[in-house]
Amino acid sequence: MHESEVLSRSTVKRFITVAMGADNEVSGRKALYKENITDDLIDRMIKGSLKRFPKLELFKGWGISLQNLEGQILKDVLLEGIKEDIVFLSVHDAIAVQQGHEDWAREVMLETWQEHAKGVGTKVKVDYP
Repeated sequence: MHESEVLSRSTVKRFITVAMGADNEVSGRKALYKENITDDLIDRMIKGSLKRFPKLELFKGWGISLQNLEGQILKDVLLEGIKEDIVFLSVHDAIAVQQGHEDWAREVMLETWQEHAKGVGTKVKVDYP
């Protein structure tokens, strides 16, 4: 990848994913090098990310904690479904329910998120086939 090339959306997305998940900058850079992302591009993305989000903590490993939180939220939603005899399929950070249970799903997802996230807001989107 040439240094002057405009950053692609996928490159920026990969950088953010690695920078949020890596425990330290050295290991994060090594992971990005494997994808032919150079030091210059990494430095530009760090600078741009911190300019836009000054409080963002890169290379601190907190992405793993967030993935664990997401898993706990979905586990608790699953347990609520069992109590209500509602079967659903967990799909990454969402659930698929039979039509007719979408209001239940929306409410349980929001309530469970609030229990775990301590006031950090979220949105729930309902898609239909």
